[in-house]
Amino acid sequence: MQGSRISINITELNTYILLSIYFVLSLEHELYEFFDFGEIVPSNVLTMIECVLLSFVILTTKERVKKHYIMYLILFFGILTTYLFHPECNELLKEFFFQGSSLKKIFLLPLAVQCLKEAKKFVDILYVLCVIEGYAHVACNAIWGYSFNEWGVFNYMVYGMALITPTCIVMHRVFSKPSKFSVLTFLIFELNIIVYGHRGALLVTMIMIIVFFLKYANIEKKLFISVTGVVALIMLIMFKEQIVSFVISLMRSFGLESRTLEKLVTGDITNDSERNIIWSLAISGIFDNVPFGKGIGADRLWLGSRFRQATYAHNFILELCLDYGIVIGLIVVGWIFKLVYDCLVNIQDEDWYRLIVPFLVPSVLTLLTSASIYQYWLFWLAMGFYYCYFGRTISGRTNGKIKIGRKR
Repeated sequence: MQGSRISINITELNTYILLSIYFVLSLEHELYEFFDFGEIVPSNVLTMIECVLLSFVILTTKERVKKHYIMYLILFFGILTTYLFHPECNELLKEFFFQGSSLKKIFLLPLAVQCLKEAKKFVDILYVLCVIEGYAHVACNAIWGYSFNEWGVFNYMVYGMALITPTCIVMHRVFSKPSKFSVLTFLIFELNIIVYGHRGALLVTMIMIIVFFLKYANIEKKLFISVTGVVALIMLIMFKEQIVSFVISLMRSFGLESRTLEKLVTGDITNDSERNIIWSLAISGIFDNVPFGKGIGADRLWLGSRFRQATYAHNFILELCLDYGIVIGLIVVGWIFKLVYDCLVNIQDEDWYRLIVPFLVPSVLTLLTSASIYQYWLFWLAMGFYYCYFGRTISGRTNGKIKIGRKR
């Protein structure tokens, strides 16, 4: 009697591996901070498991996107030149690229994305996971208050940045296929960013609202919402203090506080949190060694010696120009903005649009005011999605499915 054979669809298996690892990464802070997940699976063990799984996905992907690998070759050239000519940056190279967590987030996860042949099933499941992720952040904040009990930068910055991706994913659904649930969920996430998050996250979501509004709203809706928005803005300007003071008073009656609203009512909302000082010092560092750079991670060394230890550029344009030199830095910056233009204008398939845009555009916007381009893993994941679509021939894209057979 012939035994039954179990058939495994490797592509489908790889898709679920990617989704599972994304979900764990997105909730990593909560798992280890609030649920003592480290007592069950230490972080280094979890990283090792994730690296093994991602390596499996990469090795079992038959067709690879050459342009994506070329991008990494250019990055490795930058790493090599930094190692050879700027040895003072070598410890930072290890931190950015060669520790287990960074290796997983910067290299393995984005490259594993190349296993995707079509976006629809992946992004449908991703939407559900992002909704769960967002509500998990909100629930943890409501129960443990890790974002509003202390005003240390780490707390509210982590909360605001954690909510950006689920908010933008749900926001896209609100504009493209609205439902009562998606609208309510978006409002909950956005209100949490306003009340408990930071100004950078609020700015990113405001810009994404404009992006999706311009894409999906028809002329009549655009006109109506624009007029309504102008009227609301005028009312807000005229009665700003009264409105914000009322909201703050209402929140305080429930024992809640909001850093963003406090800054708004005190007129401190435009305070740059020392960024002007940091950016001025970074610019002086760029011109100190024109046209050459000081090596990857040099912004930390330059600013640490002139301002405060562990300070970084808080702007990927200045970061790249200081690290690679103004010429190469601006070329890389121009290339990144071209990627943003491509995903806003040249994506012909709706499923790939709702996968790429809510990751890539918010990532680039975030990197203009905070985070480091070498450590912001969502940017590198977005690059994987981008090359999964744009790195293959246009003729190979059919009805959202990408043919990845070799050219003959």
